[in-house]
Amino acid sequence: MRKKRKILIIVGLMTGVLMVAWQWPISSYDFTNVHPIIQNLKQPYQNVYVSYYLDGGSIGIRIIDQDGQQLKLALPISEGPGYRKLYQGATHHTETNAVEIVFSEDTRKYLIDTIEHYAESIDRDISLIALRGAFRDYAKAYGHALLRRENGP
Repeated sequence: MRKKRKILIIVGLMTGVLMVAWQWPISSYDFTNVHPIIQNLKQPYQNVYVSYYLDGGSIGIRIIDQDGQQLKLALPISEGPGYRKLYQGATHHTETNAVEIVFSEDTRKYLIDTIEHYAESIDRDISLIALRGAFRDYAKAYGHALLRRENGP
Protein backbone atom coordinates (compact mmCIF):
# COMPACT_ATOMS: atom_id res chain seq x y z
CA MET A 1 0.00 0.00 0.00
CA ARG A 2 2.82 2.40 0.82
CA LYS A 3 4.50 1.73 -2.50
CA LYS A 4 1.33 2.63 -4.42
CA ARG A 5 0.98 5.81 -2.39
CA LYS A 6 4.57 6.84 -3.13
CA ILE A 7 4.06 6.20 -6.85
CA LEU A 8 0.84 8.26 -6.84
CA ILE A 9 2.59 11.12 -5.05
CA ILE A 10 5.51 11.06 -7.51
CA VAL A 11 3.17 10.93 -10.51
CA GLY A 12 1.11 13.78 -9.04
CA LEU A 13 4.19 15.92 -8.46
CA MET A 14 5.53 15.24 -11.94
CA THR A 15 2.15 16.13 -13.44
CA GLY A 16 2.08 19.35 -11.44
CA VAL A 17 5.60 20.31 -12.56
CA LEU A 18 4.73 19.59 -16.20
CA MET A 19 1.54 21.67 -15.98
CA VAL A 20 3.44 24.61 -14.49
CA ALA A 21 6.15 24.32 -17.15
CA TRP A 22 3.52 24.11 -19.91
CA GLN A 23 1.65 27.17 -18.69
CA TRP A 24 4.71 29.20 -17.71
CA PRO A 25 4.25 32.68 -19.17
CA ILE A 26 6.43 33.58 -22.11
CA SER A 27 7.66 37.15 -22.04
CA SER A 28 5.43 39.51 -23.98
CA TYR A 29 6.29 42.10 -26.60
CA ASP A 30 5.38 45.71 -27.25
CA PHE A 31 3.75 45.86 -30.69
CA THR A 32 4.83 49.49 -31.12
CA ASN A 33 8.45 48.29 -31.07
CA VAL A 34 7.87 45.64 -33.76
CA HIS A 35 9.40 46.58 -37.13
CA PRO A 36 7.02 48.93 -39.04
CA ILE A 37 6.92 46.72 -42.14
CA ILE A 38 5.38 43.97 -39.99
CA GLN A 39 3.06 46.41 -38.21
CA ASN A 40 1.59 47.39 -41.61
CA LEU A 41 0.19 43.88 -42.17
CA LYS A 42 -3.51 43.46 -41.40
CA GLN A 43 -4.64 40.68 -39.09
CA PRO A 44 -5.97 38.06 -39.02
CA TYR A 45 -3.44 36.63 -41.44
CA GLN A 46 -4.64 34.41 -44.28
CA ASN A 47 -1.53 32.25 -44.13
CA VAL A 48 1.84 32.02 -42.42
CA TYR A 49 4.32 29.58 -43.91
CA VAL A 50 7.61 28.72 -42.23
CA SER A 51 10.64 26.99 -43.76
CA TYR A 52 13.54 25.60 -41.74
CA TYR A 53 16.64 25.34 -43.91
CA LEU A 54 19.27 22.65 -43.53
CA ASP A 55 22.11 25.16 -43.84
CA GLY A 56 22.53 25.10 -40.09
CA GLY A 57 19.10 26.40 -39.16
CA SER A 58 18.10 29.48 -41.15
CA ILE A 59 14.37 30.20 -41.03
CA GLY A 60 12.19 31.62 -43.80
CA ILE A 61 8.79 33.14 -43.09
CA ARG A 62 6.08 34.14 -45.56
CA ILE A 63 3.07 36.03 -44.18
CA ILE A 64 -0.04 36.77 -46.23
CA ASP A 65 -2.24 39.30 -44.48
CA GLN A 66 -6.00 39.84 -44.52
CA ASP A 67 -5.82 41.89 -47.76
CA GLY A 68 -3.54 39.42 -49.56
CA GLN A 69 -0.37 41.49 -49.07
CA GLN A 70 2.63 39.18 -48.80
CA LEU A 71 5.74 39.71 -46.67
CA LYS A 72 8.78 37.47 -46.93
CA LEU A 73 11.28 37.39 -44.08
CA ALA A 74 14.52 35.52 -43.54
CA LEU A 75 16.31 34.76 -40.28
CA PRO A 76 19.81 33.48 -41.06
CA ILE A 77 21.61 31.29 -38.57
CA SER A 78 24.32 33.31 -36.82
CA GLU A 79 27.68 32.34 -35.50
CA GLY A 80 27.03 31.74 -31.85
CA PRO A 81 23.64 31.31 -30.22
CA GLY A 82 20.43 32.75 -31.57
CA TYR A 83 19.30 34.72 -34.55
CA ARG A 84 20.72 38.25 -34.81
CA LYS A 85 19.69 39.43 -38.27
CA LEU A 86 16.41 39.78 -40.14
CA TYR A 87 15.99 40.19 -43.89
CA GLN A 88 12.93 41.39 -45.77
CA GLY A 89 11.95 40.50 -49.34
CA ALA A 90 13.07 36.87 -49.37
CA THR A 91 12.73 33.69 -47.33
CA HIS A 92 16.50 33.08 -47.34
CA HIS A 93 19.17 35.72 -46.82
CA THR A 94 21.13 34.60 -49.90
CA GLU A 95 18.30 35.48 -52.31
CA THR A 96 18.85 38.61 -54.41
CA ASN A 97 15.81 40.47 -53.01
CA ALA A 98 16.92 40.07 -49.37
CA VAL A 99 17.47 43.39 -47.59
CA GLU A 100 18.60 43.50 -43.97
CA ILE A 101 16.27 45.35 -41.59
CA VAL A 102 16.41 46.18 -37.88
CA PHE A 103 15.74 43.12 -35.75
CA SER A 104 14.55 44.11 -32.28
CA GLU A 105 13.73 41.75 -29.43
CA ASP A 106 10.06 42.72 -29.72
CA THR A 107 10.10 41.82 -33.43
CA ARG A 108 11.61 38.43 -32.58
CA LYS A 109 8.94 37.76 -29.94
CA TYR A 110 6.17 38.87 -32.31
CA LEU A 111 7.41 36.53 -35.04
CA ILE A 112 7.51 33.65 -32.54
CA ASP A 113 3.92 34.43 -31.52
CA THR A 114 2.84 34.67 -35.16
CA ILE A 115 4.46 31.33 -36.04
CA GLU A 116 2.92 29.67 -33.00
CA HIS A 117 -0.62 30.89 -33.73
CA TYR A 118 -0.79 30.91 -37.54
CA ALA A 119 1.77 28.59 -39.14
CA GLU A 120 0.73 25.05 -39.99
CA SER A 121 3.70 23.80 -42.00
CA ILE A 122 5.75 20.85 -40.84
CA ASP A 123 8.72 23.16 -40.14
CA ARG A 124 6.68 25.12 -37.56
CA ASP A 125 7.77 23.00 -34.59
CA ILE A 126 11.49 22.98 -35.34
CA SER A 127 11.40 26.73 -36.05
CA LEU A 128 9.81 27.43 -32.66
CA ILE A 129 12.38 25.23 -30.94
CA ALA A 130 15.18 27.10 -32.72
CA LEU A 131 13.75 30.57 -31.98
CA ARG A 132 12.45 30.09 -28.44
CA GLY A 133 13.30 26.61 -27.18
CA ALA A 134 10.63 26.55 -24.47
CA PHE A 135 9.53 23.26 -22.91
CA ARG A 136 6.16 23.46 -24.62
CA ASP A 137 7.84 23.78 -28.04
CA TYR A 138 9.58 20.45 -27.49
CA ALA A 139 6.40 18.88 -26.11
CA LYS A 140 4.30 20.03 -29.07
CA ALA A 141 6.92 18.84 -31.55
CA TYR A 142 7.00 15.44 -29.90
CA GLY A 143 3.20 15.25 -29.83
CA HIS A 144 2.92 16.26 -33.50
CA ALA A 145 5.56 13.66 -34.42
CA LEU A 146 3.57 10.97 -32.61
CA LEU A 147 0.37 12.00 -34.42
CA ARG A 148 2.13 11.92 -37.80
CA ARG A 149 3.51 8.49 -36.98
CA GLU A 150 0.05 7.21 -36.02
CA ASN A 151 -1.88 8.87 -38.85
CA GLY A 152 0.76 8.77 -41.55
CA PRO A 153 2.36 11.77 -43.29
